[in-house]
Amino acid sequence: VAGLFGAMASVMALYHRDTGAAGQGQVVDVSLFEPLFRLAIPYVTLYDLLNVVRHRVGNEFPDAAPRTMLKTKDDRWVGLSATTQGTWEDLAMAIGRPELIGDPRFLDNASRVSNRAEINAILQGWMSDKSLEQVMDLLVPAGGVVGPVYDIAQIVADPHYRARDDIIEIQDPDLGDTKMVGVVPKFSSTPGEVTHGGPALGEHNDEVYGGLLGLSVEEIERMRETGII
Repeated sequence: VAGLFGAMASVMALYHRDTGAAGQGQVVDVSLFEPLFRLAIPYVTLYDLLNVVRHRVGNEFPDAAPRTMLKTKDDRWVGLSATTQGTWEDLAMAIGRPELIGDPRFLDNASRVSNRAEINAILQGWMSDKSLEQVMDLLVPAGGVVGPVYDIAQIVADPHYRARDDIIEIQDPDLGDTKMVGVVPKFSSTPGEVTHGGPALGEHNDEVYGGLLGLSVEEIERMRETGII
């Protein structure tokens, strides 16, 4: 995440240089923790104004319900969110429980947050006798905000990942055909590519020490013999 933020900041600095700063660039200052800190945007204000200290809530979301993880009959996990009034009402209709819309426990988001255990139990009960495919077939057409939780085997098998070149295959001299993560993000004119999994230790010593630093063959060999490289 820090690398992506740094890259974005670098692009903005270059744009500033090229469009209105008389050719002057900027120093980009970003730490490793700050991009992740942006995921906690509301918590500083909540603490400052209301003295609220957020704690771990597991699979729940502290300010909205239902928004959680549920398990299907075929032992798959599903992430489900119905935190607006409209998505909640659509969900209640999709699971065949329209009476939940008028239930005093679930009338609005505040009520649902207060009674999240009850609403989660209802949803889990509905999902427990259905496969992942059945859940998706029923909820997605109804506008449900729902999706399967993937493990890496399911990610590798997913056609969308393959179509996006998020998983590519290279030929490694030691491992043979090897799958790995592709280039992100993709640029229209310079998309980039992965051509190898990385050089072996010391593979380019001759090019670096000889070609770039100008050391002789004898000097490089002496460094090898003494364990310097």
